[in-house]
Amino acid sequence: MKSLFKKFTRIYQASSYYLFRQFYTLNHCLMLLKMKLFKPKHSDREKKYIILCGAELNSPRSSAMIFSAIALIKQVHPQLKPVVFSMLNYPASKEEKNSYNFKIIHWVFHSRARLISRGNRLFFRKLPQEQEIRHIAEQTLCMLDLGNFQLSSKRGTGWSANCLSNVAFSKRFNLPYYFFPQYFGPFNYPIKMRFNFWLFLKLALPVPKKIFFLDPDSKKHLSKHTESNLEQSCDFILAGHELEDNAIYKNPSSLSPLNIKQGAIAVIPGSQLLDYSSFDQLLEFYSELISGLSALNPFIYIIPYTASSDDLRLCTTLKSRFRRASNIELIEARLNAFELEKVTAQFALLISSKYYATLAAHKKGVPVVAISRTKKTRELMKKLGQQRCFFQYSDELMAEEPLAAASHLLEHSEQELAIIAKEINAIQRQHRPQFTQALTLAHEQR
Repeated sequence: MKSLFKKFTRIYQASSYYLFRQFYTLNHCLMLLKMKLFKPKHSDREKKYIILCGAELNSPRSSAMIFSAIALIKQVHPQLKPVVFSMLNYPASKEEKNSYNFKIIHWVFHSRARLISRGNRLFFRKLPQEQEIRHIAEQTLCMLDLGNFQLSSKRGTGWSANCLSNVAFSKRFNLPYYFFPQYFGPFNYPIKMRFNFWLFLKLALPVPKKIFFLDPDSKKHLSKHTESNLEQSCDFILAGHELEDNAIYKNPSSLSPLNIKQGAIAVIPGSQLLDYSSFDQLLEFYSELISGLSALNPFIYIIPYTASSDDLRLCTTLKSRFRRASNIELIEARLNAFELEKVTAQFALLISSKYYATLAAHKKGVPVVAISRTKKTRELMKKLGQQRCFFQYSDELMAEEPLAAASHLLEHSEQELAIIAKEINAIQRQHRPQFTQALTLAHEQR
């Protein structure tokens, strides 16, 4: 009887969730259709803010998007204050939140739904921050979506609904909306939800003033729903402005920098490689790599990229294999994008299995040997003329190959860094104006 009751409960919950999702998406579609027919009122209040959404502070890559956007805002509109709309309400501690020189608002699903459509007020109670969000929206110049591969059926209907509801929110308050460079699609949603999302995409995607996409596949997916506002670009962090500590932190002097021994080598393992290998095999590979690096340089640092259990386990186990080696250290501090850039800039060489760490090191003039499986890392290394230093990880990859590349980079660092700097400068000259013009245009149109 109990099992039957549990089964019934699961079916009921699944059905309720499905019906709610149907109502939620259709309700937003109706709102967008209404706004298309009757233009929303323009707020004449003085503009004080720019809203950043679609990125969180819980990982270096995501926080780098936020920090780069803040650096851009400070360059183009120094009088405006960035406000981060965080779905995860991260960081959780009030102390860490207060250390940042920008406001973080918990972008609660309930508040967003209520603000977008009155119909949603039947289902969601009013939360304390709703009035604050409304107040900010009425004084906002524009919204920047910094999401990375959020609008895609691969991420599920929840992510896509959140992403498109941000567009609906911007339309509701007549805010110019910009999708900053990211991947889009595919849009192969479950059959039960396919019509809803087709309609949602059809109504929402023409709304943004500009959608910057990263690859031809994204354009193919997007062009089924909109064309006039599409523009190809490159990684925003790569093309963006340098991060400044006083733009990010209220009191930069309170930060305690990590002092790295001169000429040291850093290793940032990638726990995502466990999708292609067993833990023991991956551990053995990195162990051989670190042993070989010790012959090239006396000081080695192992850096966990995030505080995830897989990253920490891999790094701590690696360090335990060299517990008697005083020249091999583990950096235990959790690093955000700004801190990671500061740290990597002190190394002579980086062995990286993470895309953002690879990018950040190159921007700071540190050569990188990349060991990865991702297309974007391979393309980044190719763009920067570093194809020979990219290695696609597999169980067959021997440590000798990246070690040879590391030796080459240490011997010819000046020549390689000159190539990298030239390519980065060319990318920034070509693409940085796209973002500055977007913010300038948003101001002129208001």
